[in-house]
Amino acid sequence: MSIEWIEVSSERITHYAYDNESATIYVIFKKGGTQWRYEDCTAEIWEQFQLADSKGKFISEELNHHPHGAA
Repeated sequence: MSIEWIEVSSERITHYAYDNESATIYVIFKKGGTQWRYEDCTAEIWEQFQLADSKGKFISEELNHHPHGAA
């Protein structure tokens, strides 16, 4: 698996990425540098996440309802 990390200016996360083959969004949280994955995320959800004004709010309101855990 080769994913391209995107650096972001956010209160909660430092980077995010998407693996199209597995439909998984990955994030790296500022606190502790923890890498997390959110599965079953369509390309549409990925696009919505990228456009979200608040990545943390989108994670809380949308991505936390998908299968997730430490990557």
